[in-house]
Amino acid sequence: MATPQEIFKALALIPSYSSATILPNSTDSILNIQVSLTQRDLERSIKRKFTRTVVASVQGKDVPLILSGPSTDMGDLIAQAVSPTGKFTAVLRSVSDKKTKHFVEIWSEGSILHLLDNSSLHDSFYGDSTFGTLEWSRDETKIVYVAERKTPEDGKYNYKPDWGETFTGKREPSLVVVNLYALETQVLDRLEGDMSPGQASLTIQTAIFSHDSKSLIFTGYHRDPQFFGIVYCQNRLTGLYQINIDGTCFKELTCDLKSARSPRLNKGGTTLVFLSNTVNGPHASCAKLCKLDIASGKVSTVVDIARKPDAATAFPGLYIDQLPKQLWVSSTKIIISSTWRSRSTLLAVDTESGAVEELTLAAEYPGATTALYADSRWVLVSYSTPTDPWKLFLGHLQADSSSKTGTKIYFSVLESNKSEKAKAYYQPHTWSIVDKIPGQLESLEVILLEPFKNDSASQSTSAVSGSKPPLVIFPHGGPHSGFTAEFTLLSLTLVGLGFAVACVNYTGSLGFGQDNVEALVGR
Repeated sequence: MATPQEIFKALALIPSYSSATILPNSTDSILNIQVSLTQRDLERSIKRKFTRTVVASVQGKDVPLILSGPSTDMGDLIAQAVSPTGKFTAVLRSVSDKKTKHFVEIWSEGSILHLLDNSSLHDSFYGDSTFGTLEWSRDETKIVYVAERKTPEDGKYNYKPDWGETFTGKREPSLVVVNLYALETQVLDRLEGDMSPGQASLTIQTAIFSHDSKSLIFTGYHRDPQFFGIVYCQNRLTGLYQINIDGTCFKELTCDLKSARSPRLNKGGTTLVFLSNTVNGPHASCAKLCKLDIASGKVSTVVDIARKPDAATAFPGLYIDQLPKQLWVSSTKIIISSTWRSRSTLLAVDTESGAVEELTLAAEYPGATTALYADSRWVLVSYSTPTDPWKLFLGHLQADSSSKTGTKIYFSVLESNKSEKAKAYYQPHTWSIVDKIPGQLESLEVILLEPFKNDSASQSTSAVSGSKPPLVIFPHGGPHSGFTAEFTLLSLTLVGLGFAVACVNYTGSLGFGQDNVEALVGR
């Protein structure tokens, strides 16, 4: 009988995918893929980040030949980004000694080309998904990132609130532009707009260069009168803004919307897509997908909020924290992932017609699919189920006139978990999504994990013993969030001990329509 420690350690060491991208030096038949993963280090109580290169030889729809390189620990690396041609790589690195220093590195042909110590100009880099940014200009002469603004010496000991949970010590993120010709770094001034004395009321998120690389487009979070927490909160006052790279000509792009975030510009620079949520009310909710026509400045809705799906199998709306960084497969089509009831699924969206199509149908992909990268031919996604850890899939896009979006996809497995020891702790178990529960609303669903199905001997010798497993009822936090059918360490550890686990998506959970989200408010 395995101990709880043995089960937990074996499962905890399985890495998960945080990002993946097909590098620009790829060809039609040879794909050079950079993969980033995270893994728990139980001895140091940290999450380790590492990267490796996967080479895939592809011929049509045949299963690709895969060559995987060694993994490299990212250590003190905060973020990295490959330039549009693949010639350069920008790296943000914070090195702790007696005093933490912040370096910008530009790599080319396997060695450092430029090294800038920007410790005197700003404090910590932002590497999170809410504020964090590292982007190249199209002409590869500039990069932009986000870092904490320096606190003046005379205000060093003054109290100033931070952005709350997961953002301890993060107070004033600022746009930073590096000119690689002159090797000059400029921390842009505090932004104009709704001003409070001595501070701006906007905070930067996800900046991108305009098509001509002369300006930046970014999300601004209003923080007046108070910061409050920001993690998981999509109900804040936000807008999309544009500013020249020298800090001039600041303007708002979404004046008629109270919420606009996560901007993504298409390759031609003609269309910007973004998300918009209901302000106030539930902290997370069904989002609208909107677009901005760059030439006219017109904002329109592509996919509206879904109030209540027509049927249990109908599209329930979009539930997305941030859009994937690389999502355009043409000038008018994008690939995204979203919660669909108790699953996470891959969607193709036509930004002209508003048509939405599910690419990973429940019959074949009942678990959780997360979009990592998309271009005109290829898609990279991670996929898992409650009893099968993360795999990296390569999707080949094909034109299909019979589909709503004209898109069809064929998947191959690039990578999967290779830990033989861990398999003993997830393969014997089963899972299902329980719906249509008598006497309950249609929106109530449960992800049920059952240990040692049809193996009474293993159940009787488990940590809890007995002929039937005790049931752990597990309601999610939030309350406006939800469980999706993905690989989860806590649930699977309990199942390995002989418990059955019911992960409950109760009224108010995401993925079932906006009416379901609002049904919990006040109750």
